[in-house]
Amino acid sequence: MKKLLISTYFFTGLLTCAAASAQVYIGGSVGRYNWDAACVGISCKTSDTGFSVFGGYQINSTIAAELSYKDTGTLHTTGSSAGNLPTDVKGKSLAISALANAPIYQDLSAFAKFGIGYMRAEIRNGALGNFDHSSWQPVLGVGLNYKLNKNLTLRGEVESQKFDMSYSKKSMLGYSAGLQYAF
Repeated sequence: MKKLLISTYFFTGLLTCAAASAQVYIGGSVGRYNWDAACVGISCKTSDTGFSVFGGYQINSTIAAELSYKDTGTLHTTGSSAGNLPTDVKGKSLAISALANAPIYQDLSAFAKFGIGYMRAEIRNGALGNFDHSSWQPVLGVGLNYKLNKNLTLRGEVESQKFDMSYSKKSMLGYSAGLQYAF
């Protein structure tokens, strides 16, 4: 019985310490998202402004788990003399990721993000019609965090995602900046 009580106190203490060091956070960012579209013989806009909202759980000073929603803007192609009709591709994703944090200097830290996302490409084309294509794809990113105060952090990030559009895979590289608030 004594061993059971000691074990219970020990594990309760561990859970309390883990909960005290863990921190929930939310945030948002805006940025520029660039598609890897090959625009041969047509005019196209391969980058657009997009946004992201995210929430996470800082498990300890090194590891965090994060859920994010991202709207990567629209890839737009216009018709050419060959008869191509305008096409718009809107990218959206919902991803879950693990973040590995490393301190650099005082309030500055770097992070690497590894995760998986549900990517959705909404394709609008005058000749082919409108259709959506979704797939699970890896999400990779790196970034910097600068702690402004106890709760507020400035965040910069570079992230790579792929969108499978049935006829081809398109990569998207995003550069964003935003704020993160820890509770």
